[in-house]
Amino acid sequence: MPSSTRWCRKPSRRLRATDLAVTFRKLAEALAAVVGLATLTLGAAPRAAPGFVFSAPGVWASAPASAEPGFEFLSDVRRDFRTAARAGSLGARARLAFAERALGVADVARGRERYEALRFAAQLDLGGDSAELVALRDRAIERVVREFLEEGDLLGEFVLRVLRNDDHDRAVRERVFATTGSDAVRAACLLAPHEAVLERALDSGEIAPEERSELLAALEEIARRFPAAKHPLSAKTWGTFCAEQARILRDLVLVGLPSPALEGQDAAGRPLSLASFRGRVVLVVFWGQWCASCRPLHSRLRELRGQFSEQELVILGVNSDSDLATLRETVAREKLSWPNLWDGPQGPWGPLATGWRVKAWPEWILIDREGVVQRRWRGAPAAEECLALLRQCLSGAR
Repeated sequence: MPSSTRWCRKPSRRLRATDLAVTFRKLAEALAAVVGLATLTLGAAPRAAPGFVFSAPGVWASAPASAEPGFEFLSDVRRDFRTAARAGSLGARARLAFAERALGVADVARGRERYEALRFAAQLDLGGDSAELVALRDRAIERVVREFLEEGDLLGEFVLRVLRNDDHDRAVRERVFATTGSDAVRAACLLAPHEAVLERALDSGEIAPEERSELLAALEEIARRFPAAKHPLSAKTWGTFCAEQARILRDLVLVGLPSPALEGQDAAGRPLSLASFRGRVVLVVFWGQWCASCRPLHSRLRELRGQFSEQELVILGVNSDSDLATLRETVAREKLSWPNLWDGPQGPWGPLATGWRVKAWPEWILIDREGVVQRRWRGAPAAEECLALLRQCLSGAR
Protein backbone atom coordinates (compact mmCIF):
# COMPACT_ATOMS: atom_id res chain seq x y z
CA MET A 1 0.00 0.00 0.00
CA PRO A 2 1.53 3.36 -1.04
CA SER A 3 2.33 5.84 1.71
CA SER A 4 2.53 9.59 1.70
CA THR A 5 5.79 9.72 3.62
CA ARG A 6 9.22 8.21 3.47
CA TRP A 7 10.28 5.70 6.09
CA CYS A 8 13.49 4.93 7.94
CA ARG A 9 15.07 1.49 7.95
CA LYS A 10 16.10 0.13 11.35
CA PRO A 11 19.72 1.23 11.89
CA SER A 12 22.33 -1.52 11.77
CA ARG A 13 24.31 -2.24 14.91
CA ARG A 14 26.03 -5.51 14.00
CA LEU A 15 28.66 -6.59 11.53
CA ARG A 16 26.98 -8.68 8.86
CA ALA A 17 28.26 -12.16 8.06
CA THR A 18 29.57 -10.86 4.74
CA ASP A 19 31.54 -8.16 6.55
CA LEU A 20 33.04 -10.79 8.82
CA ALA A 21 33.93 -12.91 5.81
CA VAL A 22 35.76 -9.99 4.22
CA THR A 23 37.59 -9.30 7.49
CA PHE A 24 38.69 -12.92 7.86
CA ARG A 25 39.77 -13.07 4.24
CA LYS A 26 41.90 -9.95 4.58
CA LEU A 27 43.52 -11.36 7.69
CA ALA A 28 44.22 -14.59 5.82
CA GLU A 29 45.78 -12.72 2.91
CA ALA A 30 47.92 -10.65 5.27
CA LEU A 31 49.10 -13.80 7.04
CA ALA A 32 49.93 -15.44 3.74
CA ALA A 33 51.93 -12.39 2.71
CA VAL A 34 53.90 -12.47 5.96
CA VAL A 35 54.62 -16.20 5.55
CA GLY A 36 55.69 -15.65 1.94
CA LEU A 37 58.01 -12.81 2.92
CA ALA A 38 59.58 -14.93 5.64
CA THR A 39 60.08 -17.75 3.16
CA LEU A 40 61.87 -15.46 0.72
CA THR A 41 63.96 -13.96 3.50
CA LEU A 42 65.15 -17.39 4.60
CA GLY A 43 65.97 -18.34 1.03
CA ALA A 44 63.53 -21.25 0.91
CA ALA A 45 61.91 -22.33 -2.33
CA PRO A 46 58.36 -21.01 -2.76
CA ARG A 47 55.57 -23.53 -2.17
CA ALA A 48 53.22 -24.70 -4.88
CA ALA A 49 50.20 -23.88 -2.71
CA PRO A 50 49.63 -22.48 0.81
CA GLY A 51 48.94 -24.96 3.56
CA PHE A 52 45.55 -23.52 4.49
CA VAL A 53 42.86 -21.55 2.71
CA PHE A 54 39.91 -19.49 3.88
CA SER A 55 36.75 -21.06 2.47
CA ALA A 56 33.88 -19.67 4.56
CA PRO A 57 33.44 -17.43 7.60
CA GLY A 58 35.45 -19.04 10.36
CA VAL A 59 36.29 -22.16 8.31
CA TRP A 60 39.78 -23.24 7.21
CA ALA A 61 40.46 -26.19 4.97
CA SER A 62 43.68 -28.10 4.54
CA ALA A 63 45.29 -27.95 1.14
CA PRO A 64 45.56 -31.30 -0.68
CA ALA A 65 48.99 -32.82 -0.19
CA SER A 66 49.30 -33.49 -3.92
CA ALA A 67 48.32 -30.03 -5.16
CA GLU A 68 49.77 -29.16 -8.55
CA PRO A 69 51.39 -25.76 -9.21
CA GLY A 70 48.27 -24.69 -11.15
CA PHE A 71 45.86 -25.75 -8.43
CA GLU A 72 43.38 -23.11 -7.26
CA PHE A 73 41.25 -22.82 -4.17
CA LEU A 74 37.59 -21.88 -3.93
CA SER A 75 38.64 -18.45 -2.67
CA ASP A 76 40.31 -17.88 -6.07
CA VAL A 77 37.11 -18.77 -7.91
CA ARG A 78 35.03 -16.54 -5.67
CA ARG A 79 37.44 -13.65 -6.08
CA ASP A 80 37.20 -13.83 -9.86
CA PHE A 81 33.44 -14.27 -9.64
CA ARG A 82 33.12 -11.03 -7.64
CA THR A 83 35.33 -9.23 -10.15
CA ALA A 84 33.14 -10.42 -13.03
CA ALA A 85 29.99 -9.43 -11.12
CA ARG A 86 31.31 -5.90 -10.59
CA ALA A 87 32.13 -5.69 -14.30
CA GLY A 88 28.66 -6.93 -15.27
CA SER A 89 30.14 -9.97 -17.02
CA LEU A 90 28.16 -12.82 -15.54
CA GLY A 91 26.26 -14.22 -18.48
CA ALA A 92 25.42 -17.91 -18.82
CA ARG A 93 28.77 -18.74 -20.45
CA ALA A 94 30.73 -17.00 -17.71
CA ARG A 95 28.75 -18.77 -15.00
CA LEU A 96 29.33 -22.07 -16.78
CA ALA A 97 33.07 -21.44 -16.63
CA PHE A 98 32.88 -20.62 -12.91
CA ALA A 99 30.84 -23.76 -12.26
CA GLU A 100 33.46 -25.88 -14.04
CA ARG A 101 36.23 -24.27 -11.98
CA ALA A 102 34.30 -24.89 -8.74
CA LEU A 103 33.80 -28.55 -9.65
CA GLY A 104 37.52 -28.77 -10.31
CA VAL A 105 38.19 -27.47 -6.80
CA ALA A 106 35.74 -30.06 -5.41
CA ASP A 107 37.68 -32.85 -7.17
CA VAL A 108 40.75 -32.27 -4.98
CA ALA A 109 39.39 -30.53 -1.88
CA ARG A 110 38.15 -32.28 1.23
CA GLY A 111 35.46 -31.79 3.88
CA ARG A 112 33.82 -28.39 4.15
CA GLU A 113 35.93 -26.97 1.31
CA ARG A 114 34.61 -29.64 -1.05
CA TYR A 115 31.03 -29.03 0.06
CA GLU A 116 31.37 -25.26 -0.39
CA ALA A 117 32.75 -25.74 -3.91
CA LEU A 118 29.86 -28.02 -4.87
CA ARG A 119 27.35 -25.64 -3.34
CA PHE A 120 28.88 -22.73 -5.26
CA ALA A 121 28.53 -24.65 -8.52
CA ALA A 122 24.96 -25.65 -7.74
CA GLN A 123 23.88 -22.03 -7.20
CA LEU A 124 25.14 -20.58 -10.49
CA ASP A 125 22.16 -21.69 -12.58
CA LEU A 126 19.54 -18.97 -12.37
CA GLY A 127 16.80 -21.04 -13.99
CA GLY A 128 16.24 -21.28 -17.73
CA ASP A 129 19.99 -21.18 -18.43
CA SER A 130 21.92 -23.29 -20.92
CA ALA A 131 21.60 -27.06 -20.84
CA GLU A 132 25.32 -27.31 -19.99
CA LEU A 133 24.92 -25.16 -16.87
CA VAL A 134 21.83 -27.10 -15.80
CA ALA A 135 23.77 -30.35 -16.24
CA LEU A 136 26.66 -29.03 -14.13
CA ARG A 137 24.22 -28.01 -11.42
CA ASP A 138 22.73 -31.50 -11.45
CA ARG A 139 26.23 -32.99 -11.14
CA ALA A 140 26.97 -30.79 -8.15
CA ILE A 141 23.68 -31.67 -6.48
CA GLU A 142 24.20 -35.39 -6.99
CA ARG A 143 27.69 -35.21 -5.51
CA VAL A 144 26.49 -33.34 -2.44
CA VAL A 145 23.70 -35.87 -1.90
CA ARG A 146 26.03 -38.83 -2.43
CA GLU A 147 29.02 -37.59 -0.44
CA PHE A 148 27.26 -35.79 2.44
CA LEU A 149 24.10 -37.86 2.85
CA GLU A 150 24.62 -38.37 6.59
CA GLU A 151 26.08 -34.91 7.33
CA GLY A 152 23.22 -33.18 9.13
CA ASP A 153 24.75 -29.70 9.13
CA LEU A 154 26.02 -29.72 5.54
CA LEU A 155 23.24 -31.55 3.71
CA GLY A 156 20.59 -29.95 5.91
CA GLU A 157 21.92 -26.52 4.98
CA PHE A 158 22.01 -27.54 1.31
CA VAL A 159 18.38 -28.68 1.41
CA LEU A 160 17.24 -25.42 3.00
CA ARG A 161 19.42 -22.96 1.11
CA VAL A 162 20.11 -24.44 -2.31
CA LEU A 163 17.38 -26.84 -3.41
CA ARG A 164 14.48 -25.06 -5.05
CA ASN A 165 10.77 -25.75 -4.86
CA ASP A 166 10.43 -26.96 -8.44
CA ASP A 167 9.62 -30.50 -9.61
CA HIS A 168 13.26 -31.51 -10.07
CA ASP A 169 14.49 -30.38 -6.66
CA ARG A 170 11.38 -31.63 -4.89
CA ALA A 171 12.18 -35.08 -6.27
CA VAL A 172 15.75 -34.74 -4.96
CA ARG A 173 14.41 -33.81 -1.50
CA GLU A 174 12.07 -36.78 -1.47
CA ARG A 175 14.94 -39.11 -2.36
CA VAL A 176 17.15 -37.57 0.33
CA PHE A 177 14.38 -37.95 2.93
CA ALA A 178 13.93 -41.61 2.01
CA THR A 179 17.63 -42.54 2.03
CA THR A 180 19.40 -40.45 4.69
CA GLY A 181 19.88 -41.72 8.20
CA SER A 182 20.12 -38.18 9.60
CA ASP A 183 17.05 -36.88 11.42
CA ALA A 184 18.43 -33.36 11.03
CA VAL A 185 18.34 -33.74 7.24
CA ARG A 186 14.86 -35.28 7.30
CA ALA A 187 13.59 -32.33 9.31
CA ALA A 188 15.16 -29.92 6.81
CA CYS A 189 13.39 -31.76 3.97
CA LEU A 190 10.03 -31.24 5.69
CA LEU A 191 10.61 -27.52 6.30
CA ALA A 192 12.17 -26.70 2.94
CA PRO A 193 8.87 -26.27 0.99
CA HIS A 194 7.82 -23.64 3.55
CA GLU A 195 11.20 -21.95 4.06
CA ALA A 196 10.58 -19.00 1.71
CA VAL A 197 7.23 -18.26 3.38
CA LEU A 198 8.84 -18.46 6.83
CA GLU A 199 11.66 -16.07 5.87
CA ARG A 200 9.20 -13.58 4.39
CA ALA A 201 7.05 -13.72 7.52
CA LEU A 202 10.00 -13.25 9.86
CA ASP A 203 11.47 -10.44 7.79
CA SER A 204 8.39 -8.36 7.03
CA GLY A 205 5.58 -9.89 9.06
CA GLU A 206 3.73 -10.59 5.81
CA ILE A 207 1.99 -13.96 5.54
CA ALA A 208 -1.51 -15.00 4.52
CA PRO A 209 -3.59 -16.69 7.24
CA GLU A 210 -3.75 -19.95 5.26
CA GLU A 211 0.03 -19.88 4.78
CA ARG A 212 0.49 -19.45 8.49
CA SER A 213 -1.78 -22.41 9.22
CA GLU A 214 0.19 -24.65 6.84
CA LEU A 215 3.51 -23.50 8.24
CA LEU A 216 2.42 -24.02 11.84
CA ALA A 217 1.29 -27.55 10.96
CA ALA A 218 4.69 -28.28 9.36
CA LEU A 219 6.57 -26.94 12.40
CA GLU A 220 4.41 -29.03 14.72
CA GLU A 221 5.11 -32.19 12.70
CA ILE A 222 8.88 -31.57 12.66
CA ALA A 223 8.97 -30.90 16.40
CA ARG A 224 6.98 -34.07 17.06
CA ARG A 225 9.08 -36.34 14.82
CA PHE A 226 12.60 -34.94 15.24
CA PRO A 227 12.70 -32.90 18.48
CA ALA A 228 16.31 -33.74 19.47
CA ALA A 229 17.95 -33.43 16.04
CA LYS A 230 20.20 -30.39 15.59
CA HIS A 231 19.10 -27.58 13.31
CA PRO A 232 21.75 -27.21 10.55
CA LEU A 233 21.95 -23.42 10.67
CA SER A 234 22.12 -22.94 14.43
CA ALA A 235 23.09 -24.64 17.67
CA LYS A 236 19.44 -25.27 18.53
CA THR A 237 17.54 -28.51 18.26
CA TRP A 238 14.74 -28.75 15.75
CA GLY A 239 12.30 -28.97 18.67
CA THR A 240 13.49 -25.66 20.12
CA PHE A 241 13.69 -24.00 16.70
CA CYS A 242 10.15 -25.02 15.74
CA ALA A 243 8.72 -23.91 19.08
CA GLU A 244 10.35 -20.47 18.73
CA GLN A 245 9.21 -19.97 15.14
CA ALA A 246 5.68 -21.10 15.96
CA ARG A 247 5.49 -18.62 18.83
CA ILE A 248 6.61 -15.79 16.53
CA LEU A 249 4.14 -16.81 13.82
CA ARG A 250 1.23 -16.89 16.28
CA ASP A 251 2.12 -13.37 17.45
CA LEU A 252 2.38 -11.84 13.99
CA VAL A 253 0.24 -8.80 13.30
CA LEU A 254 -1.85 -9.95 10.33
CA VAL A 255 -4.53 -7.94 8.55
CA GLY A 256 -7.94 -9.49 9.13
CA LEU A 257 -6.96 -11.25 12.36
CA PRO A 258 -6.99 -10.14 16.01
CA SER A 259 -3.92 -8.18 17.05
CA PRO A 260 -1.48 -9.70 19.53
CA ALA A 261 -0.86 -8.16 22.94
CA LEU A 262 0.88 -4.81 23.19
CA GLU A 263 1.68 -3.65 26.68
CA GLY A 264 4.34 -1.89 28.69
CA GLN A 265 4.86 1.44 30.45
CA ASP A 266 4.14 4.97 29.33
CA ALA A 267 6.47 7.96 29.63
CA ALA A 268 5.55 8.38 33.32
CA GLY A 269 6.24 4.73 34.12
CA ARG A 270 2.56 3.78 34.40
CA PRO A 271 1.33 0.44 32.96
CA LEU A 272 -0.38 0.76 29.60
CA SER A 273 -1.85 -1.87 27.27
CA LEU A 274 -3.67 -2.07 23.95
CA ALA A 275 -6.26 -4.39 25.50
CA SER A 276 -7.54 -1.57 27.72
CA PHE A 277 -8.87 0.22 24.62
CA ARG A 278 -11.03 -2.65 23.32
CA GLY A 279 -14.31 -1.27 21.97
CA ARG A 280 -12.61 1.75 20.44
CA VAL A 281 -10.79 2.16 17.14
CA VAL A 282 -7.04 2.30 17.76
CA LEU A 283 -4.30 3.70 15.55
CA VAL A 284 -0.97 2.26 16.73
CA VAL A 285 1.97 4.44 15.67
CA PHE A 286 5.56 3.18 15.91
CA TRP A 287 7.84 6.23 15.95
CA GLY A 288 11.06 7.70 17.30
CA GLN A 289 12.77 11.07 17.31
CA TRP A 290 15.82 9.39 15.77
CA CYS A 291 13.66 8.74 12.68
CA ALA A 292 13.65 11.77 10.36
CA SER A 293 10.44 10.55 8.65
CA CYS A 294 8.58 10.33 11.97
CA ARG A 295 9.09 13.86 13.23
CA PRO A 296 6.95 15.70 10.62
CA LEU A 297 4.00 13.41 11.44
CA HIS A 298 3.36 14.85 14.91
CA SER A 299 1.25 17.62 13.34
CA ARG A 300 -0.82 15.10 11.33
CA LEU A 301 -1.53 13.10 14.45
CA ARG A 302 -2.54 16.23 16.34
CA GLU A 303 -5.03 16.99 13.54
CA LEU A 304 -6.46 13.46 13.77
CA ARG A 305 -6.73 13.81 17.52
CA GLY A 306 -8.79 16.95 16.99
CA GLN A 307 -11.14 15.37 14.41
CA PHE A 308 -12.34 12.45 16.54
CA SER A 309 -13.24 12.14 20.18
CA GLU A 310 -11.15 9.95 22.48
CA GLN A 311 -14.12 7.60 22.81
CA GLU A 312 -14.08 7.08 19.04
CA LEU A 313 -10.38 6.97 18.22
CA VAL A 314 -7.37 6.14 20.35
CA ILE A 315 -3.92 7.05 19.08
CA LEU A 316 -1.39 4.79 20.79
CA GLY A 317 2.22 5.68 20.17
CA VAL A 318 5.08 3.22 20.58
CA ASN A 319 8.31 5.17 21.01
CA SER A 320 11.63 3.58 20.06
CA ASP A 321 14.10 6.16 21.36
CA SER A 322 16.67 4.53 23.63
CA ASP A 323 16.53 7.40 26.14
CA LEU A 324 13.27 7.84 28.07
CA ALA A 325 14.12 11.53 28.51
CA THR A 326 13.84 11.99 24.73
CA LEU A 327 10.27 10.69 24.78
CA ARG A 328 9.31 12.94 27.70
CA GLU A 329 10.87 16.01 26.10
CA THR A 330 9.15 15.32 22.76
CA VAL A 331 5.74 14.78 24.38
CA ALA A 332 6.04 18.12 26.17
CA ARG A 333 7.51 20.10 23.28
CA GLU A 334 5.21 18.73 20.54
CA LYS A 335 2.10 18.63 22.80
CA LEU A 336 1.43 14.95 22.11
CA SER A 337 -1.82 14.43 24.02
CA TRP A 338 -2.19 10.71 23.28
CA PRO A 339 -0.61 7.86 25.29
CA ASN A 340 2.80 6.55 24.32
CA LEU A 341 4.44 3.26 25.26
CA TRP A 342 8.22 3.38 25.66
CA ASP A 343 10.00 0.39 24.06
CA GLY A 344 12.91 0.55 26.49
CA PRO A 345 16.63 1.32 26.32
CA GLN A 346 17.17 -1.06 23.37
CA GLY A 347 15.52 1.49 21.10
CA PRO A 348 14.54 0.07 17.68
CA TRP A 349 15.47 -3.41 18.97
CA GLY A 350 13.04 -3.15 21.87
CA PRO A 351 10.62 -5.99 22.64
CA LEU A 352 7.51 -4.24 21.30
CA ALA A 353 8.92 -3.41 17.84
CA THR A 354 10.61 -6.80 17.67
CA GLY A 355 7.46 -8.68 18.66
CA TRP A 356 5.36 -6.80 16.12
CA ARG A 357 8.03 -7.32 13.38
CA VAL A 358 8.51 -3.60 12.77
CA LYS A 359 11.43 -3.18 10.37
CA ALA A 360 11.02 0.44 9.31
CA TRP A 361 9.72 3.61 10.95
CA PRO A 362 7.16 5.05 11.05
CA GLU A 363 4.68 2.20 10.90
CA TRP A 364 0.98 2.75 11.44
CA ILE A 365 -1.47 -0.05 12.27
CA LEU A 366 -5.25 0.46 12.29
CA ILE A 367 -7.25 -1.79 14.65
CA ASP A 368 -11.05 -1.85 14.78
CA ARG A 369 -13.41 -1.94 17.77
CA GLU A 370 -13.20 -5.76 17.99
CA GLY A 371 -9.41 -5.72 18.08
CA VAL A 372 -9.01 -6.92 14.48
CA VAL A 373 -6.15 -5.46 12.41
CA GLN A 374 -7.57 -3.61 9.41
CA ARG A 375 -4.44 -2.16 7.80
CA ARG A 376 -0.67 -1.82 8.20
CA TRP A 377 1.34 0.94 6.56
CA ARG A 378 5.11 1.29 6.31
CA GLY A 379 5.27 5.02 6.41
CA ALA A 380 2.12 7.01 7.14
CA PRO A 381 -0.75 6.59 4.64
CA ALA A 382 -2.16 9.37 2.51
CA ALA A 383 -4.44 11.57 4.60
CA GLU A 384 -7.57 10.80 2.53
CA GLU A 385 -7.00 7.06 2.71
CA CYS A 386 -6.48 7.14 6.46
CA LEU A 387 -9.60 9.20 7.08
CA ALA A 388 -11.73 6.95 4.87
CA LEU A 389 -10.63 3.82 6.70
CA LEU A 390 -11.10 5.43 10.11
CA ARG A 391 -14.67 6.38 9.22
CA GLN A 392 -15.35 2.84 7.97
CA CYS A 393 -14.13 1.37 11.22
CA LEU A 394 -16.08 3.86 13.30
CA SER A 395 -19.28 3.13 11.35
CA GLY A 396 -18.75 -0.61 11.69
CA ALA A 397 -18.16 -1.14 7.94
CA ARG A 398 -15.41 -3.52 6.84
